Amino acid sequence: MINDEQLLLYHYDDGLSAPERAHIRARLRTDADLAARYQRLRDQLSQLPAPTAAVPDAAALARWRASLTRADQAAAEPPSRPWWPMALAGAALMLLGVAVGTRLAESDRMPSAAPQLAAATAAEDGDALTRGLSSHFGDARLLLADLPDEDPAQRQALIANIIEQNRLYQQAAQAQGDERLVRVLRSLEPVLLGLASEAGGSEDARSARAQLDFEFAVMQTKLSRSPSKTVQSL
Repeated sequence: MINDEQLLLYHYDDGLSAPERAHIRARLRTDADLAARYQRLRDQLSQLPAPTAAVPDAAALARWRASLTRADQAAAEPPSRPWWPMALAGAALMLLGVAVGTRLAESDRMPSAAPQLAAATAAEDGDALTRGLSSHFGDARLLLADLPDEDPAQRQALIANIIEQNRLYQQAAQAQGDERLVRVLRSLEPVLLGLASEAGGSEDARSARAQLDFEFAVMQTKLSRSPSKTVQSL
């Protein structure tokens, strides 16, 4: 049976061999139920806002690095207030994703006469990506735990926010050449899309939330165990 993850990879033309793509293409032509499911997935993806591309200047990058330092210091202290809505975190993560992508692009353009500097920059960017991912997974778990069951519009908006942050990290991972991480992050979209379409208190919604919480927790644990290796083991 062709699942939603395979359909998503087919849609993005990523992670499937030529025979696998040919098999799905043939099934879409002959299986009406599969074709309808694929169309629903495409409709859901088309309704999500595309991440806004922006190139931060040097001052923005400096502020971003300073904010990471402050975040590390604050993490060592007990929280003085509860976690706030995703809006502030989303803005910070968007800057992180864009900044990581920009730094990676700059490292690709470095002259070959400075290989040590290029390697140091790549390592620094890998550390930033790892830290940002860990923060993203933690924030997503908190948000999923507090999704409102009685307000479908707000639920969908909050889940769309998680998906948008996920896509930013996909772009950063793609720029770093980490195809495995790209596939891991992309595989979460069908579950998130399914959760957005389910009633808040339904059994399917509870199951999707539990699955996502488990997967985010596993990825957080892997990142914390081997931060120097970034995300190659995910």
